[in-house]
Amino acid sequence: MFARRVHHFGLVDSARARESREAHPPRGRSVSSWQGRLERGPRGEIFMSKSKKKAPKEYDFTLLIEGASAITPELENAIFEAGCDDATIGRRHGRMYVTFSRTAPSLREAILSAILAIHGCGKTLRVLRVDVCGLITQAEIARKLGRSRQLIHQYMTGHRGPGGFPPPACNVADKAPLWNWCEVAQWLARNELISREALQEAQETAVVNSVLDLEYQRWVAPELTQQVMNSLCPGT
Repeated sequence: MFARRVHHFGLVDSARARESREAHPPRGRSVSSWQGRLERGPRGEIFMSKSKKKAPKEYDFTLLIEGASAITPELENAIFEAGCDDATIGRRHGRMYVTFSRTAPSLREAILSAILAIHGCGKTLRVLRVDVCGLITQAEIARKLGRSRQLIHQYMTGHRGPGGFPPPACNVADKAPLWNWCEVAQWLARNELISREALQEAQETAVVNSVLDLEYQRWVAPELTQQVMNSLCPGT
C-alpha cells in the first residue's frame, strides 16, 4: 500500500503572513491564476481582459485494473514511480483497483493523467474503467441528491418539478428500471438542482468509460468490433 502524504501545519501570525503574501506573491502552485485574451473596446482600442482560471482541486476516484494476478512490492513500486504517489492499490473480489486522490484543474484531467500513468508503468497493466456505474436506480438518484425517494418519484411522474424527467434507459419492462445518470444529470442541471460542474463531471466520467470499454472490446474481439464499427460508423 502506498502511504498517503501528510501535510504539517504550523501556527503563524496572521498579520505577518498576510503582509508576506502581499509583498511576495506565491509562484508555481497557487489557489487561482489569471489568464487573459485580447479584446477590442468601443473606440477600437485593444486591451487585455482578465478572466479567472479554475483553481485545481482534489478529486477522488478509483480505476479498475487488469493484468496482474497479485499485488507485489515490485508492482507497487512500478506504479508509484510512474507518477502515482497519490494512489492506494487494493484487490477485492478478484479485481485489482487503484484509488486516487489527485489534484488537477478538472476531473477529466485527473482521471486521464492517472490512466496514462498506469499504462506507462511498464507492467502491462490495462485500465478497464473508472469504478462508476452510469446506470442507476431511483434510490441511487435520491442518494446522490440527498433527497427522498418519494420526491424523486414525483419528479419522474411530473407531480413535482418542471416535468420532462428522462425515462429509464435499461430494464424498462422490469419492475426495477435503471436510469442513465448522464441524462438525469442534464435534467437536474437544466433545472438548477445540481451544479454545472457536477453535470460536467458526470459527462466526463461517462465518456472516459465509453472509450475504455471500446478499447477493451478492440482488444478481446478486434475483428467483431471492427465489423460493427464499419457498419455503424463507416469511415472510422
